Amino acid sequence: MSKNERLLIVERAIEERIGEAAVPAVENAMLRAIVRAFVTTSEAILETDAGDSLVARQAASCLLAPAMGDRVLVHVGDRDAFILAVLERQSERVAELGVPGATDAVLQVAGRLDVKAATISLAAPRVELMARALLQAGESLTSNFRRITETVVDKIVGARTVTTTAQSRTTAVREVDVLEAGSLVQTISSVVTQNSEIALITAKRDVRLDGERVSVG
Repeated sequence: MSKNERLLIVERAIEERIGEAAVPAVENAMLRAIVRAFVTTSEAILETDAGDSLVARQAASCLLAPAMGDRVLVHVGDRDAFILAVLERQSERVAELGVPGATDAVLQVAGRLDVKAATISLAAPRVELMARALLQAGESLTSNFRRITETVVDKIVGARTVTTTAQSRTTAVREVDVLEAGSLVQTISSVVTQNSEIALITAKRDVRLDGERVSVG
């Protein structure tokens, strides 16, 4: 049996199940039912406590998406049925929140919004964060990017140790570059070159030049 033939058999079975899942005789009523199968991501086949089958859609107000085996509250109308809420769920299932058919969502509060979890995973092609003040605090921070661009007016870095490793580095200071250090040690494996209009070296005690050849002028 080919793959297409198997797909046709599955589609026919779903169609037959939907045909059997007619809306019960009672209309404009609230029923409890169990989710048995899904026709689409937001449309499910339910089995009521009375043993009847019906097809119901997830209501926009039902933010918790129904899952297989959930016990749900259903409103049955004259032409359609809607899942209003998920009443019971097995604890090991993942809770999925969303609004059926919505392309955008906004979460807005007047006061403070707290999100607490053991692990928070955020995945999106683009993430935008805008705030007047941003505070980050923790034991460690790891960033992995192909390229980082920073644009700031003033930047202050305070650290006990700063280590930088790069294949090449270019620093351009258009006005004044000031370095204050207790000791300065530079180890150059190949060549060091300094070009300036005026160069001054001032030492309180000694200035020493040591090399196989020293050229001045």
